[in-house]
Amino acid sequence: MGAFFPLSRRREDTFIAGLSMGGYGAMKAALTRPERYGAAASLSGGLDVTAKPNLAPEEWRRTFGSPEAAREAGEDVVALARAADPAAVPRLWAWCGTEDFLLEESRTFARACDEAGLGLEYSESPGSHDWPAWDAQIPRVLDWIDSVRGT
Repeated sequence: MGAFFPLSRRREDTFIAGLSMGGYGAMKAALTRPERYGAAASLSGGLDVTAKPNLAPEEWRRTFGSPEAAREAGEDVVALARAADPAAVPRLWAWCGTEDFLLEESRTFARACDEAGLGLEYSESPGSHDWPAWDAQIPRVLDWIDSVRGT
């Protein structure tokens, strides 16, 4: 990909973000490959996949197996946060709407980050698990990334 898109390979130039399960993916990537990312952001992330299936139960089983299998396979970002080295983890940012069905998962992840000293910048505000809520938050994510970059 570097040949087609002239992307920097420097950590401080590389950011990852996503919404819903993409938010989960962004946090998982940042916690499993912290040397690769300068910052990661999640909007309405499914951040506690082992607490309860946030997908249809059969889809969840096909994706993760059991909660124990998910933990053992390194799929549990709450456990990854608790085990992370605060000095190595990139900057983290997360938001969830107070009417979002994933709110408790976001809160669980935020508590784990706080307990581990990861310095997650976490916030909640009115909003559901939908594009109007995410559209309102995307400018905040972009402003935060600019502040991380120092621009």
